[in-house]
Amino acid sequence: MKRRLFDDVPADGATMEHYPDCIVSGLANPMGIAITCHREGDDAVATVSFGAAFEGAPGRAHGGIVAAVFDDVMGFVLSMVRTPAFTGRLAVSYLAPTPIGTELEFRARLRDRDGRKLWIDGEATCDGQRFAESEGLFISVPLDRLST
Repeated sequence: MKRRLFDDVPADGATMEHYPDCIVSGLANPMGIAITCHREGDDAVATVSFGAAFEGAPGRAHGGIVAAVFDDVMGFVLSMVRTPAFTGRLAVSYLAPTPIGTELEFRARLRDRDGRKLWIDGEATCDGQRFAESEGLFISVPLDRLST
């Protein structure tokens, strides 16, 4: 199933899915976050509302779950550019606390590419206010290197 992600470029506005048991975006994973993601031009855009299971400090989402969502949304960008890759580095800057129980938006887009290296930038907002930003370095691999 994972190899199928790179067959076609998702249409603008189309909903994107990784695979059903993905911990971040898989709807079949009972422990998952179940974000929804769609393509908006050159951006992968995900929405999510974290429940109490993802709370770190009281009333705030754990920073690790924010990083996981960034990593997954950046993975959707890889699908958009039809390039299988693994995360080489993920940096997250937390600009404000991440609320739980309210809709959040995560965006990611390809910034640059040099050979096997792809740099993807992301931002997360709540009610139009940025609460986190990220930068990922991804290393492309041949499609047959993905496990089945």
